[in-house]
This record gives sequence, structure tokens and C-alpha cells, in this order.
Amino acid sequence: VIPDKKKFARIHEEFGFREGDRYWIFFQNGNVYPFTRKIKGLIKSVKSGFALSPSYEVSWTKMIDSKVRELMDMMSMGSQYPEKVMRSGFLKTNTTLFSLLFTLDTDTRSDKTTDLLLSDILRKISEDSGGILIETSDLEESLGVIRNHKDRFWEISFDFSEDTGVKKLKMELSEKGVELVYRKRFEKEELEKLREHMLEHRISIGNLNYSDNKLSFSVKSFSLNKRGSFGLLKVIIQLYDNTGKEVFRKSNTLRAGKKKINVSTGIPEEFSSGFDIKVIVLDMISNRLDVDEIKINK
Repeated sequence: VIPDKKKFARIHEEFGFREGDRYWIFFQNGNVYPFTRKIKGLIKSVKSGFALSPSYEVSWTKMIDSKVRELMDMMSMGSQYPEKVMRSGFLKTNTTLFSLLFTLDTDTRSDKTTDLLLSDILRKISEDSGGILIETSDLEESLGVIRNHKDRFWEISFDFSEDTGVKKLKMELSEKGVELVYRKRFEKEELEKLREHMLEHRISIGNLNYSDNKLSFSVKSFSLNKRGSFGLLKVIIQLYDNTGKEVFRKSNTLRAGKKKINVSTGIPEEFSSGFDIKVIVLDMISNRLDVDEIKINK
């Protein structure tokens, strides 16, 4: 019921610095506390029994009231759930969380206060990371909702000074009542690893061109398999209309025997003008990617 925050941290570390989008789909049992109703009933019974007993002592009543409050605090999802740690982990690693609160039955005996608190916690973490919470009894349908979900965000570039140490960010909006959710702190060790990662040899797309329904480009600086001296590239071509809706997609995996390759492919004639073309090339050996875009003029 309560996630192990150390395990969450270990999984985030396992991903390391990698290119592309990162998603985490979290499945949570929707009837997590059917036993809380029984516990509350037992507490009520004990308190009533003491109140009806002619020989009860006031000190015993105070002690029981204190322990009952302590027990209720322990049962509170808000005090036990590692909300801040989880939220920080997803923001630090640029990971979008989707929470599926799964319930098969309609058992009304479950403690609804606890269930609602859990859904509020998961909804907040998910929305802050760009995802959503879905309360569902149909996982397949819910995965379809996740697939079609679109998040809107700002991508902001900035430079850090060369001096070592912790770096902090602060951004403000002139608009009142709007909360900015962003990474606010970078540790020294993390920045050193990030710097090394950014300076490493990386794949790149060049000479992107569209003419006569033909799209052409070159790919270089990709990694080669040490045993066979070949590269393995996944090429994805996407077309978007002026509303940002994807209208065409084409993908292929290429085996490259040279350090630089030229790619040429046809684009359907109905998309010959007025669309944005995005080319994504993933280096499947080094797990790096490059992205380039071009607009087909009307």
C-alpha cells in the first residue's frame, strides 16, 4: 500500500542520463483499506464499553483516547505516503507519472475517506509530472487514454557557471495564481555527471531536406557495435498539421555499416505542403537520439 521510496530511487538511478521521453505507469489497488472500517468499529466498541462500565477510571479513558488518536494518525494515508520524495524523483528525472487506480468491485465497505485521500495524492504527483490519474476497472481502456494524453510544458534552456557546488533555480510568472512546477535544485555530483554526458560523442542529423515528395537527410556520429562494427538506428518520421495533430508516421530500423549514412524516403503526395515534418533518429547501441524538424511550405 505504501511504496518503498528507496526502490523508487534505485529505479530512477538505473535509468541514468538517457535521451527521449520517459514514462512511468503506476498500478495501484483501488480498494486498499477495506480493513479500516473494521478497525474503526473495534475502536468505537472499546470506547463504548468503557463508557458503560461503572468502574472505569478516568486515567484509563484518557490513555485509550490518546492511543486511539495515535492509531488514527498511523492509519492516515497523508502522514505515511512518501508524496514529496516521489514527486521530487519524477521531477528530477524528467519522468511523467501515470497512475491507474484499479478497482474491480463496487464494495462500499471500504473506507472511502482513505481511498479519496490516496487518489488525491496520486493525482497531484501525476499532474505535477505531466501525467494523469485514472480511476478504472478496465486497464486496457485506460492504457488507451494514456496513449492519447498530451501534456503541455515549457522547455527552458539556461547556462550554469563553471564554479562547482549546488545550483538553485527560481522562476516566477507575472500572472497571479499560477503554480510553476519545475526542478529547483541540482547537486554538485549530478552536474559533474551531466557535464560528462553532454560532452560525450553523440549522434546527429544533418542536411535535412524536402523536395518533390522526397525527404532526405544524413546521420553521423552514431555508436558502432564492438563485435560487428555496425550501427543500429531507429528512424521515425512524423508529420503534424497546424493544430499539432500527428497525421502521418513512418518508422524503420536500419543497420549501418559506415560511420555516416544518407537516408531518402518518400512522403505521400497528400502531405506535400502545409505540414511540419519531425525526424527522430535513435542510436539503439548508445541509447542516444537526435531530432530535427522542417516545415513543408504551402
